[in-house]
Amino acid sequence: MREQGKLIFSFILVGFIAVFSVINIRPTRVNFGFAEFEFPLIYVILGSAVVGALIVGMSLFSSYWKQRKKIKRLEEEIKEAEQGVEGKVLASGAELYAQIAAKDQKIVELERQVKIYAEGYTQPIQLSDIDEHIAD
Repeated sequence: MREQGKLIFSFILVGFIAVFSVINIRPTRVNFGFAEFEFPLIYVILGSAVVGALIVGMSLFSSYWKQRKKIKRLEEEIKEAEQGVEGKVLASGAELYAQIAAKDQKIVELERQVKIYAEGYTQPIQLSDIDEHIAD
């Protein structure tokens, strides 16, 4: 709705300028500083309106490009941050898997010791002794 309001206002403004310029058709002198020319006032009014519109348009276009560059840079920063987070997660996951594997190995070791203790050994034994006992 807001965009429609702007469009309607723009049409009203253009209509006002058109009517104003058609009413003023007498020739008038225009001094450019280095030379004077005589033009119908309608050309001066319309020319001024066009030049003003071009200046506003270039200003808005410049602002648009600056915002677009900033958005692109921020999107790249977001991608880099996401990749950094993914890398950290993968590294943490690999570290956790290594810790789990070490714990699993320790569990297997302790299960072997329990099995040997259950068979009557009362002294702590080394892993190599366990392997020899299981092989028997």
